[in-house]
Amino acid sequence: MGTLNLDDPLGFFRELVDPNFSDFYWDFQSDEDCDQVKLIRVFRKMVNLCLTLNHLADKNAVKLGYGEAKLLIPVICKHYPADGAAIDAVRQFSNNVKHKSKLDHNFSTRKRTSSDSFLDGSDLPEWSFTDKSGKKVAICSSVIDAYLFWGKWFAGERVLPSKNT
Repeated sequence: MGTLNLDDPLGFFRELVDPNFSDFYWDFQSDEDCDQVKLIRVFRKMVNLCLTLNHLADKNAVKLGYGEAKLLIPVICKHYPADGAAIDAVRQFSNNVKHKSKLDHNFSTRKRTSSDSFLDGSDLPEWSFTDKSGKKVAICSSVIDAYLFWGKWFAGERVLPSKNT
């Protein structure tokens, strides 16, 4: 018998976000042909990861005194612009999935790059959406970057000021 500390952001990260990331990432990076079955399966895993990452951002926002991720993200963007943009992309995508869809969504495949785990293999799936400013956002890359930011934050490699400092 054990307990899960899902109220604590670190516990939530360890118990839900981290396993969701592993499940998504290794399936996303697999050498399996990127057919309709893989696209749908990886998409479901990506949505699950986005939702838990977005909730994690809200948990950390509360812990830091910002109340919600929407108020914390500009602070992250100020200190870590690329990471903040990724976290905001995850927020936009998550909210668009949870509520009535207002953003244009697209999917395709892409060639592997040096930032991928394996250079050889089939093309990788890629989902994107067009944000309110008209910018195309690659959500697979954003979800990976957002996850890495929070992992670095919990490891003490990223620092965010609390609202009261």
